[in-house]
Amino acid sequence: MERLDKQVKSTLKQAFIELLAPKALQEDIRKFYNRELKLEECAEVRKKAIEELISKIDQLTSDIYEQYDLRPIFAEIEEAVKKQYNDKSNGWRPSDDPKMDSFAVRRCFLTQAISELSNYKSNLETQYQESVSKYTSIKDDITKELNEM
Repeated sequence: MERLDKQVKSTLKQAFIELLAPKALQEDIRKFYNRELKLEECAEVRKKAIEELISKIDQLTSDIYEQYDLRPIFAEIEEAVKKQYNDKSNGWRPSDDPKMDSFAVRRCFLTQAISELSNYKSNLETQYQESVSKYTSIKDDITKELNEM
């Protein structure tokens, strides 16, 4: 669940970096999130711009996560997978023998889980597009501020 949670947040942050950050700062922001860059190492103007962008990116990611609370969904999927794995009465026996492992037994759950995740993905994409339109001016403002300095 934590891995899926981190992956979703990371993907959102990458998308916002590409959308909001000027090309000159995108790599620095990625390095910051990967803990490869400390802001103290940057020039003051770059530091201020990076801090502003990181703040906006974190806020957008947080807004999306608050609107679509995915943790319960991830936990529910994880529990269903554990239950499916541990329930021997359903005919699914994990083994090295493909004849003993029945995909047909798991297909119903997998189809449902994929459908739910697809719905959440489309909801997140919609929310992302709304956030993009709302915060596009931020990129222009920061670029303008950088050009003025």
